[in-house]
Amino acid sequence: MAFLRAQHPASTAQWVASLTGINATTIDKWLSGRSAPGFAHFGALIAAYGPELLAAAFERAPDWLSEAAQAEKRARLQDQQARIAAEMRALDAMAADGIGADGREGSR
Repeated sequence: MAFLRAQHPASTAQWVASLTGINATTIDKWLSGRSAPGFAHFGALIAAYGPELLAAAFERAPDWLSEAAQAEKRARLQDQQARIAAEMRALDAMAADGIGADGREGSR
């Protein structure tokens, strides 16, 4: 459950529920330690979070799983990096056109 908390530090159960379709009350029970995910729910978690979650479930994940988790994390970070670069280019274009970050002309 530490993996899920690390992914979603605030409103963990609600975020996980929105990504998996699992009831937030059920997820709250896992987070509090009152129960643990069964096979079907664990499958839904793996489908949503991929090898990173599966690797986190092991005390020492097999090398192939660690490599898969690292590759997935790298791809996720590259996607984030591309989105941030696109936002930066948009801000630069706005600044070059004399438009402030709030979208108003001359509001620097």
